[in-house]
Amino acid sequence: MKKIVFAAIGIATITAFGCKKIQELTEFDIPLNTSFTVPAQIPSTPLPDIQTPGIQTNIQKTFESNGTAKDLIDEVTLKEMKLVVNTPTMGTLNFLKSAKIYINAKGMSEALLSSRDSIPRDVNTIDFTPSKANLTNYITKDSFSLRIQVVTRELTTNEIKLDVKTKFHVNAKILGQ
Repeated sequence: MKKIVFAAIGIATITAFGCKKIQELTEFDIPLNTSFTVPAQIPSTPLPDIQTPGIQTNIQKTFESNGTAKDLIDEVTLKEMKLVVNTPTMGTLNFLKSAKIYINAKGMSEALLSSRDSIPRDVNTIDFTPSKANLTNYITKDSFSLRIQVVTRELTTNEIKLDVKTKFHVNAKILGQ
């Protein structure tokens, strides 16, 4: 009986280790960041939506270095997203009441990445809760861009440069599998 119990424990350990090892080989994260500038506001003028410049994914190289290819990607999801004040150096997000961030790419309809209501005062970084959307068709493009829709609680008398820091999680098949 002891032999059966030890054998079962051994098989369970090997299986768990093997599954974890396979997962490490088929899943990886891609950090992609961009910046945008919030223009100074004229009183009584709403802030327009802000389009980021194209974010180059360099995706083919990323996939190759992780032992996979574009056509072997099962799913790409947003794992993390942060909005960080870049300049002014001691700046805060006090002017920001809420924000929605959308992703778009050539030939694709726009998709909501994340949104945040009730942004706290006196912070220079906020975390967004990622959407659960499968973003494979956006991230496998050569580039994509973001559209930021903000609601302000106070005027921005100076330009404010913000960084969007993202991490995408890729679930892929290994080449040759």
